[in-house]
Amino acid sequence: RETGFRNVLSESPSAYCQSLSLVQESPWEAFRQRLRSSEAPTAVFCYNDSIARQAVKVILNAGLSIPGDISLVGFGNVPSNDCPIPLTTFDQHPRDIGTAAARMYLDRTRGETKNGIRRELVTPDLVVRNSTRSIRNQ
Repeated sequence: RETGFRNVLSESPSAYCQSLSLVQESPWEAFRQRLRSSEAPTAVFCYNDSIARQAVKVILNAGLSIPGDISLVGFGNVPSNDCPIPLTTFDQHPRDIGTAAARMYLDRTRGETKNGIRRELVTPDLVVRNSTRSIRNQ
């Protein structure tokens, strides 16, 4: 995800991307410090919705508003009642992925797949909710 995200951002001369790894010690403290720095983000893309919900808490506790100060996007479209702001997210269509995987498996067991390789793309959809704002015409 990060590689794909960075590749697309590299196509825009006005975009800047900096990552924050959650495997480091005290990742949320590092995020809090970044929010208070001169390089505070205007948007945050999270690896999944669970991390995005945690980021919401940190951002709001820092006295910032979503999406006024920072836009926030998750990944997964996982329903949750524990987030004060409806998250903009990417829906991966897990049912469609499971269906495609089952069909590929059955085709393979029946010998219907040439060369043993087949690819299927299940395109995710962006579900826009209240955690992002447009920056056009600003």
